Amino acid sequence: MLTDGVPLHEPEYRRNGNLVFDDLLGATVHRLSGDADPIAFARHRADELKRGGRRAFVVGAGGSTPLGCLGYVACAAELLRLERMMGLRVGSIVTPNGSSGTHAGLVAGLIAAGDTASGTRSFAVMGPAEDAECVT
Repeated sequence: MLTDGVPLHEPEYRRNGNLVFDDLLGATVHRLSGDADPIAFARHRADELKRGGRRAFVVGAGGSTPLGCLGYVACAAELLRLERMMGLRVGSIVTPNGSSGTHAGLVAGLIAAGDTASGTRSFAVMGPAEDAECVT
């Protein structure tokens, strides 16, 4: 489910980033108006799929679920493992922030591993520009 939250409709904007991967992997993307409720639509679509004999699971928006945050805790552990294996040190981690789950999971994972999360930043992608930066 993808909501049109910004008034940009140029092909360069509408066909980039993750949408390129969606196409490459054959994903079906349901585009919704900016005022639509994507979770309600997802639940409706999941019910349709279940009635058709398919298995469906609705994942909440962003990584702001316990499972989503744990995914980013595991991501932090993998990053630290790769740093050790490659003899590198990442100076900072920068992520987009829609619902704070990615940032929270990365920070929690780094702290749980005994590492510092001081270089972890996120920038709001769903709020006013003046509120965009969140520094840990």
